[in-house]
Amino acid sequence: MNCPRCGKSVDEHEAGRETDACFAEVVMGHTVHYIDEVGGAWWGETDGPGERGYPLRHYSTDIAAAWEGLEQMQDKYWSQVLLGKEAGAGPHSAECEIGLYLHTPQWFNEAPTASLAIVRACLKAKLAEKEADDELS
Repeated sequence: MNCPRCGKSVDEHEAGRETDACFAEVVMGHTVHYIDEVGGAWWGETDGPGERGYPLRHYSTDIAAAWEGLEQMQDKYWSQVLLGKEAGAGPHSAECEIGLYLHTPQWFNEAPTASLAIVRACLKAKLAEKEADDELS
């Protein structure tokens, strides 16, 4: 499954602003614009071009921000986040599973941090949902 912003596989996404922008658009439903200002780059989530909006959250590195996306999906999906040894890949890792039917995991991701695992798994679920909706159209 590939990112609609950069074309890379979701699993190739590292924690960072490009991943945050993709998550904001695909999972949170925001429109993200890149605004170049004095002093460097500034990302903003806005409702339209030309609006400053507000700073893009650090979804891929901030567990609270990533968790908001996971909570937003709870009306349709179940989820499970495992950390450290529970994740099965070592003490410094995390995994996130998201499912739609019963308790069968459908989208899974393992990453060095819980926030990145959540972001990637949410992206996979939402992109699959969009792909299924497009096929029905």
